[in-house]
Formats: sequence, C-alpha cells, structure tokens
Amino acid sequence: MKSTLVLGVALGALGAAATITGQQYCNDYVCVTGLHDNAMKTDTSTASMVAPSDFGWIAMGFGSQMVGSPMIIAWPNADGSFTISQRQATQQAMPMVVPNPARKATLVTSTSFKDSSGVGITFTLPSNSSVTNSTSLIWAYGATNPKSSSANATLLQHLASGNAQLALLAPITNTSISGIADSAATGSAGSGSVVSSSGTSRSILIAHIVCGALATMFFLPVGILVPRIARGLSSRRWWFPIHSTGMGIFAFGFVVAAFSIARTYFPGRFNSKHRKLGLSLFILVIFQVLLGIFVHWGRGRIPKTGTSPGRGPTNFIHMAFGLVIVATGFATAWEGLNSEWPLWSGTGAANVGWKVGWGLIVGITTLAYLASLIFLLPRQLKMESAKRGGNTSSASSPSRPIPHSGHTEMRYPHLYGRGSEPPPLPPNKPASA
Repeated sequence: MKSTLVLGVALGALGAAATITGQQYCNDYVCVTGLHDNAMKTDTSTASMVAPSDFGWIAMGFGSQMVGSPMIIAWPNADGSFTISQRQATQQAMPMVVPNPARKATLVTSTSFKDSSGVGITFTLPSNSSVTNSTSLIWAYGATNPKSSSANATLLQHLASGNAQLALLAPITNTSISGIADSAATGSAGSGSVVSSSGTSRSILIAHIVCGALATMFFLPVGILVPRIARGLSSRRWWFPIHSTGMGIFAFGFVVAAFSIARTYFPGRFNSKHRKLGLSLFILVIFQVLLGIFVHWGRGRIPKTGTSPGRGPTNFIHMAFGLVIVATGFATAWEGLNSEWPLWSGTGAANVGWKVGWGLIVGITTLAYLASLIFLLPRQLKMESAKRGGNTSSASSPSRPIPHSGHTEMRYPHLYGRGSEPPPLPPNKPASA
C-alpha cells in the first residue's frame, strides 16, 4: 500500500535521531496518521486513500465535530500540484477559509501524491503547547474536485466523514511503517467511526440491519429447511405455502428493503465485501423468485428427468440456488457485523454476543439441513417410489377374465400355435360333436 511508503518517508524526513511518537487509524475509506516530533515540536499528519475512483478532496480536522474544529482541506490540481486550505465551520455548512490560523499547515510535497494506486496528503504544523495522548480528529472526503487551485474554492458536500482518536504520544518502536502497523495490530491503533454526508441517523442504520438480519438469518434459512424436512415426513405438500410465502414475499421483501435503504442513505460505492455481497444477494434473490415461479407454476412445460413425479432440471437448479443464496446471506450478515458496524455505529466493534448468535444460527441451519439429507431424504425417496409403484400397478392391473367357449380355437386359430392346447372348457358345457 502506497500510504505505507508515504509514512515511511515522512518518518525519515523528521529525522532518525528525533523522538517520534504517534499512531495510525484505518477504515475502509481512509487511513489517518498522526506523528509527533517532540524535539522539533511539530506534528505530521497524513490522510490517505486506496485507489478512490470518486476522489475530489480530503480533509482532516482537530476536534470531535465539524462545527468549531480547525480543518486542513487538500485537493490535487490539474497541473499535479496540491492546494491546502485551512478552514473552520460555524454551522453545518461549507467551512470558510481562516486567513490567519493559529497553527499554519505546510504541505509535504515529497510525500503527497495522487495516482492510480490512491491518494495521500501529508502536512506538518506546529505542535500544541500541551500535547496529550488522546487527540480527537475528524476526517472527510468529497467526490467532486473544486477544479481550482484557490484556497477559497467552493467545496461540494462530503461523501463520507468520521471521527478518529489517536494517541500522539504512543511510542513507535521501529522507524518504519511496519512498526506502526505492528503496534496497531497489537492494540495501539486509533479508534474511530464513520458517518454519512447526509448525517445517517442511528434509526436508519438499525432499520437496515433489521431488514437484512430478518432476511438472511431467518426467512432464507427457514425457506430451505421447511421443504427439505417436510418432504421427508409426508408426501403431502403442506409445506409449500410456508415456503412460497417465506421466500417469495418476506425474504424477498426484506432483501429489497435492506438494499434500498443502503443505496439511499449510505454513501459510497460497492467498495467493501459487505456491499459486494449485498449486491450479489439482491440479484440472486430476484433470479430465485422468478425461477421459483417458473418451477412451481410453469413446470408442466419442461421435460422431466424421471427421478420423481413432476421434478425437472429446473427444480434441481432452484434447490442449488437456494443453498447458494443462504450461504451468500450468511456471508453478507457476517461482513456487515464484522466490518461495517464498527464504521457506521459510532460504538466500535460489535459485541461478541452478536457474533456468537450468528455462529449458532449458521451452525444449527447447517446441521439441520445435513441431518435431513442423511435421515429424511432416503425416506422421501422411498415414499416417492412407493407412490410411483402404486400408480403403475393401478394403471396396468388385469381386467376380469372372460370365459372361453369350446369354439375359441376354431374361431381364433391365429392365437394358437401348432401343438398348443385349446383353453379348458367350462365345466357346465359339453364338448361339441
């Protein structure tokens, strides 16, 4: 990752002999780094993103909210240069330029870049008179470049923003970014959260989670378990209304609702595993519902395989797709719980109890389905075979025999070969002379 190189160069630029401390915080959108040089009384900050296709500008601020926090906003220009603009907002609107900021930022041009691999902005500014080990930062990025090198250029609203908490006095054991990364991995990484440009409320987040969880963790698993188990217990189709309603109405409806909420209220593109899986689930569910309608109501037009009455190739495709969709739903829920919740909730990582609950549902669903295959599928096939056998014997049962007369052989000589005996005569009829 190029931000690794940027921070490594930044550390070298500060001087190997200096006492440098700091910390890095990363999420799916940006990496924010704060370094403090105690000898030089300067702070070096870096904001970097990996290959943003919709990058316009990036900002860092010192504080916990937009209003009242000094900000450094930077964007690349057409000639390859960068513009640094120090601003401050007095309300929830575009921050205005501060002509004489208390701490003037200086762009580090040697480590600031924008290319196909991503973008990174590094700047230095004088340290505060009193540096604490808990520094609150805000960050944001917008998708539209101002297309002007003027520090007063108009900025369109940010696409995503968030908070980060960095320990500027945290020791760095190595003079390379790997040292920072290692310390981050062992628990000294900064913390933070993400909010949307529209100020996505917690109720919207909860609505998305509820719809997604009901679809992926309840209705989809139930939709494959009910028919799988029921067909091994009875040949009656009492399970079909439950299956069609649960999958075709509730599961489908909640998937569409969760997807619509996400696309409407959460900014950004399909740039995370959760979002890519969610898109895949949305497409698969639509296809599965259409396939289910065709299988259950249009199957009379398709050829049969002969494995069981009325079961054609599309039935097996429908079953296989059901398993794929349930697995995709489980993965989507896990990625949302594990990676998206810490970004959007503002409360950090999800409680371990939610992850345990996810594991229990996945485990119970898997074991129940496997058990039904082992113990109930043979019973189902046996019932279907008996049903087919009953229909066959019923259709081919012989009719009541017709008594023969003594003239049978004479009337139907072609039915008897040479040397064959005529059928026995009825006991109450004498033979003809």
